[in-house]
Amino acid sequence: MKKLITRTIFILFFAINLHAQYTFDWMQGAGNYSKNSVMSTVDSEDNLIVTGYWQNFETYTRKYDISGSLLWEMADASGMSGLYEKPNWINSDVNNNILVVGNIYSYSSSTGWDYPNAIVAIKYSPSGTLLWKTVIPISITITALNRFNSRSVVDSSGNLYIGTAINAPEGAVLYKIDPNGNLLSTTTSLENLPRNFSSMRIKDDRIVMATGSPTANVAPVFVYDTSGALLWTAAAEGFIASDIDIDENYNVYVLSSLENAVSPSSGIDMRITKYNSAGTFLWDHDYDFGGTEISRKFVYLNNRISAIGYGGSTPSSAYFDWKTLQTDTEGTLLWYAIYDGTTFNDEEPYHILAKSTGEVIVTGKGGPSPDPNNPSFIQMPIVEYNNTGSQIWLDTPNKFGGWGLASMFASDASLYAISSSDMTVYHYNPGPLGVTGYIQNPASIKVYPNPVVEFTTLEFDVNESQIIQITVFDVLGKKVIDIHTKELQPGSSKIELDLTELNSGLYFCKIKSNENLQTIKLIKN
Repeated sequence: MKKLITRTIFILFFAINLHAQYTFDWMQGAGNYSKNSVMSTVDSEDNLIVTGYWQNFETYTRKYDISGSLLWEMADASGMSGLYEKPNWINSDVNNNILVVGNIYSYSSSTGWDYPNAIVAIKYSPSGTLLWKTVIPISITITALNRFNSRSVVDSSGNLYIGTAINAPEGAVLYKIDPNGNLLSTTTSLENLPRNFSSMRIKDDRIVMATGSPTANVAPVFVYDTSGALLWTAAAEGFIASDIDIDENYNVYVLSSLENAVSPSSGIDMRITKYNSAGTFLWDHDYDFGGTEISRKFVYLNNRISAIGYGGSTPSSAYFDWKTLQTDTEGTLLWYAIYDGTTFNDEEPYHILAKSTGEVIVTGKGGPSPDPNNPSFIQMPIVEYNNTGSQIWLDTPNKFGGWGLASMFASDASLYAISSSDMTVYHYNPGPLGVTGYIQNPASIKVYPNPVVEFTTLEFDVNESQIIQITVFDVLGKKVIDIHTKELQPGSSKIELDLTELNSGLYFCKIKSNENLQTIKLIKN
């Protein structure tokens, strides 16, 4: 560890502004940029579990507690020569067991495509013990227009449901697996020629699934009960049913995209369709914001529907921006927002998270670029909008982290996020920077110089004595500087950090005082 040097110079750079809704807490990677995230889940004890794969060969699952400690990592492979394994989804059950669903496949270097031949379901105990692994043979014809995908949900009894659209068994397929790994039922439907599985959700004893179809402008919908019985199907209108959700009354909402739905020249527009619990069509609404709107995902919560899509903001736009909208349950548009972090960048959203009060958090890929000499650099933004559509928080935590794939809440209202590269996990504490009575006028805290050549100085202005702890992490989450305690006297205090032995790059300086936590980005030249 570096030694602490106290001197008389200083200036600090905040990663998040004073009025931010979240403050950066910690970041942890897998220590291997060949490990790629797929999805994550949070259990009832607020642990974050992320699943991903290593170089397309095997499935990795990692579990962290809310303080950022890695509790365990497990790897699983097909065990067969020339066959590989990767995950598609992850769930936790009521007992905090972890269920990872993926596929076993061969790979063709000539096409660059995966060719799945089995679905795999893996169950781990809360401590990471492998409880069982179930392999279900399948057949699917892979083409440029037909790819494999699957999703999974878990019911209150611990049964696992896997949804997909394949050739054998043919059609939209729902598998039910009991808590011991036994395949209980397989339900199929060829209605509307389902292909390219996209989404599934569970609500009580109802399961809803959505797919695409080779039939033009048909977006197939399938609704089951938890016995595996198919209750009804529908054909929403659109290129593909890109997402599906269900409310407390079992009304079903479908997100799709449709060409020139708003006007003959509106281009691709987003569409939301609503069915009642019996499958009766209620309404559809189209949304155009002056450019291209390609739907991606949405979520229903507390009588609001929040959706994300992407596309050019004008018909002539050379780059994509991400679009976020919110409606009521009748499809009335409440607000929309366009995120364009950098002009010469594509911004694409990949995940949306909603609060019951109407705020939403979106993560994906885009600007702003961390390098003014490289304006097309793409990184991971996390953006929060309030319930009227105003952007109230933005963070770009790690320019080496790839794209933002998901975000989710812990029970204390803190925020988790994951990015694609290195299976990186981020944690944010709720609330603004600075707490009255702790740091006096936080905006006056300075760090200089920043970027840093050898030394940088932190200057604090406090109105009462307090003990602080300073920790510096690299982009992989490795602790590189640790100052356990330093007492600040009332008034102005200055602390100098020695970074001379650190490599050039991005670092995160975490400053903790009592219950107040602040994080600063440091750039070492």
